[in-house]
Amino acid sequence: MEKLKLSYSKINTFLNCRMKYHWIYDERLYPKAKAYPLKLGIIVHRMLHLWQIDKLTKEHINNIVRDITNTYPETEPAEIQSLAFEATTLVRGCLLYTSPSPRDRTRSRMPSSA
Repeated sequence: MEKLKLSYSKINTFLNCRMKYHWIYDERLYPKAKAYPLKLGIIVHRMLHLWQIDKLTKEHINNIVRDITNTYPETEPAEIQSLAFEATTLVRGCLLYTSPSPRDRTRSRMPSSA
């Protein structure tokens, strides 16, 4: 008979939820990793692409968010709102940095290495 190996986390999981213990330690099923950074990156990159081709509108942003919701159905509505807000803030900051200023109308302030 194989010796049972116990750890604090195994015991704690068993005491909190026997089904979770069974799924993790017996069946080797693990919860999905949180994909917030991945979702945020997808939204930001799509928004920047749309801005680059002059098609960044509220409707397009809503379509991007709808795509994320369909791709990750487990995403809560509050998380979707947070993603949309954070992505919009990041894109605005990026566009503010890279847009030409009134004093140099001919050049972008974006570094030449980008």
